[in-house]
Amino acid sequence: MAFQTDFIPRFGVIWHLTKIAELKGYINNAKILSSIEAKFVEQGIHLSKSADNLTEEKHQELISHLLPCKDMGYILDAEEILNIHRLVLGANSEDKQELLSDPDFAKSLAAWLKDSSEAKIPVVIKAMIGFHSIFHGRPFVENNQAMAVAIGYAILSSEGYHFRGMIPLEKIYPLHELAADDLEHTMDAFCINLYQIAKELAEKLKEAEEVTAQATFRWIQQLNPRQALFIQAIQRQGRITAGEFTSGYLSGAVSRETIRKDVVEILELGLVEGYGSGRSRHYELKNPLLRGVNKTD
Repeated sequence: MAFQTDFIPRFGVIWHLTKIAELKGYINNAKILSSIEAKFVEQGIHLSKSADNLTEEKHQELISHLLPCKDMGYILDAEEILNIHRLVLGANSEDKQELLSDPDFAKSLAAWLKDSSEAKIPVVIKAMIGFHSIFHGRPFVENNQAMAVAIGYAILSSEGYHFRGMIPLEKIYPLHELAADDLEHTMDAFCINLYQIAKELAEKLKEAEEVTAQATFRWIQQLNPRQALFIQAIQRQGRITAGEFTSGYLSGAVSRETIRKDVVEILELGLVEGYGSGRSRHYELKNPLLRGVNKTD
């Protein structure tokens, strides 16, 4: 087996792993406005220039490739490892010295990740070992650092530790500190860095949620009774058309033009989002703080 697992994490690593798991749950489930989340993601991408060839554009491509996978029972298999390799190296990778020149490398990594005997290994440790095996195992291969970072990030993403794409990779993988071929030192640095950046991000999210909650409250106060009822209707049903709202909640007593103006104002406040066109156009809640517990699927 090409991947080193015969070490026992020290107490400090275990403590950090526990805290990281707690922060992961908070960050991935935090309710914030999409505009604020997009800002944090953009900041994370902008700062992630930690390896030779993992530029801002390539990191964006990698994140765009990995994040949707979390909703599809995503498993990092050999084909996906090779695909990540192509993403990092670019279309002309055949002209470069191949990191995965060993045909069994991707298969052995994928097999280790899926091995039932390794199921209890925390994903953070899996990510670090995957990173370490490339970073120190092939130190003279072109774009080795970029591929090591990408594989570590992919392993984290494959089990939900994507942190919504907000965490800068350069703060997790301080390449200048990892020159020594020492897995324990690398693991310590990785866990400390991941914990610190996750903690900082959680604090920013908490502050953003407080600001968002205050703004949302002010917006709600501006709504007229019909608009407030429209929001409540979506909270109950999950989605609604203007026609359904007019007939079901207002008994047809209000003109279509009046409802149209009400809905336009709510859309401009960013409280709801419209989908479709014509009579089939329906509306769903956009502001996550308004999503009610009675929403039906």
